[in-house]
Amino acid sequence: MEQPPLFGSGYQCENPDCGAPIHPDNHGHIAKHCNERCRCAAYHAANRDKVAARAARYRAANPEKIAAMHALYHVANRDKVAAKSRRRRARKAGGVPQRWRKREDVPETLCYWCGVDLKDAPKHLDHIMPISLGGPATPSNEAMTCPPCNLQKSDKHPLVWIAQLVASTQPTEGKAR
Repeated sequence: MEQPPLFGSGYQCENPDCGAPIHPDNHGHIAKHCNERCRCAAYHAANRDKVAARAARYRAANPEKIAAMHALYHVANRDKVAAKSRRRRARKAGGVPQRWRKREDVPETLCYWCGVDLKDAPKHLDHIMPISLGGPATPSNEAMTCPPCNLQKSDKHPLVWIAQLVASTQPTEGKAR
């Protein structure tokens, strides 16, 4: 014997990304979409040109509001904005994100910064002089490093990073070894 549909309706949301079951309202009417979000998504998908034209008209009529919203976003999301800017500069400098690749065939077996053996360990490809500080996007500026060194170095200048490495490896005065 066949099971009756869930909640007795058997209808689903017409939004292809959703497909949630739809239930009749108190009067027996059945909606096409399960909620307002799905209704709007379906409208936008079916009327892309209309929506784009309306958005363009709004942007042309309200440039000050758009600029104010962008300024608020930049203040509230400084880290995201800085990261996006660094990625853009890196792409302009030579397409670095596309060039980063897994290089198991490189002859280096020691971390460039700390000297740990990388033969059977994970390796990171690091820019010695970070792209964000004006370093070139060339193989001569790349070095194999261990993940901890690369992640801790981040986009620091190499001299600053070396000073931090030296300071972290020297024993502090007054402590027994």
